[in-house]
Amino acid sequence: MKINLLFIALAITANGFSQSSCNIDSILRNIYKADQSVRKEFNEIINSNDTERILNYHKQMAETDLNNQKTVFEILDTFGWPENLSDSANKAIFLVIDHAELKAQKKYYPLIAHSAATGILARSDAATLQDRILMHENKKQLYGTQTVSFTYNGQTEYYVWPVKDSKELDTRRAKIGLPPMASYIRIFQEMGINMTWNPSLSIKELKKKQRTNK
Repeated sequence: MKINLLFIALAITANGFSQSSCNIDSILRNIYKADQSVRKEFNEIINSNDTERILNYHKQMAETDLNNQKTVFEILDTFGWPENLSDSANKAIFLVIDHAELKAQKKYYPLIAHSAATGILARSDAATLQDRILMHENKKQLYGTQTVSFTYNGQTEYYVWPVKDSKELDTRRAKIGLPPMASYIRIFQEMGINMTWNPSLSIKELKKKQRTNK
């Protein structure tokens, strides 16, 4: 999906920002649909043990994400965060950044944090991206939103990435509108996903477990 930024720029000059905002909103809503559509069968495909199917799926998802990133990053770098967007358009910006590489996540995190602080996004969105950045930097997360998985002998195991000051985790989660950790784990279990939450597990121990089970 490509965006004609020249067209948008001309629309701003000729007709004011409202028309360009409408055009951008439509583009972002389509990006939201593409992002969610490619992830619809994630759990089923990952747990299928079909190597070729899994590889093709990862390729398709990577291509979708890259196309989405090109468009969203052009918008943000040219206009900043557009005003008067629909909820799904705002969510699209968050999802694209959340699914990007660490460098882009760190670059655009201040925009996500500001949008969450002003009510454009949920506070849990900013917390999720913050946790993801910390995990990618091999640091403990703060809100328990990030998990990792690995497959051994045909069985996929899921673990919550280690959390800093885990005794205060539920308090932090409550402040940003997330349920207690026990409820969060139960959601995975109801989906048939065996999720392990071990507050005493260190990053070093988890990485060792991953290497051992490769």
